Amino acid sequence: MGSCLNNGDCLWFKHLETDESSFHRLYKLKAGSRIRVEIDGVVGHWVRMDDGADGRPTPGIRPITQAKKHWKSLIPRRGERLEFKLARHALAKPAVVQVMTDEWKSAEDEAAFRNL
Repeated sequence: MGSCLNNGDCLWFKHLETDESSFHRLYKLKAGSRIRVEIDGVVGHWVRMDDGADGRPTPGIRPITQAKKHWKSLIPRRGERLEFKLARHALAKPAVVQVMTDEWKSAEDEAAFRNL
């Protein structure tokens, strides 16, 4: 378990204190790639920030969906260090896979396969 500095709208890699393998996984992410991160006991999706105008990678991730709500709820704790770790199965499902599986969701499928 590591920690991160609650210092803005995103999480900068330079403000992380974590194991080397977690750093390596974060730095290898391409811009726009999603990853699951646990902060202060809450798991959420984060996305690698877009590259800068000059093409250099931006060394940070920003929260999306529910993680964004959780991160905003931590505004009163700005400046504090929070517990940080990559969630188990940290890499999020690609959006394409999510779209493909959504077409199979129906009430009939749920009833047929609920207990599997």
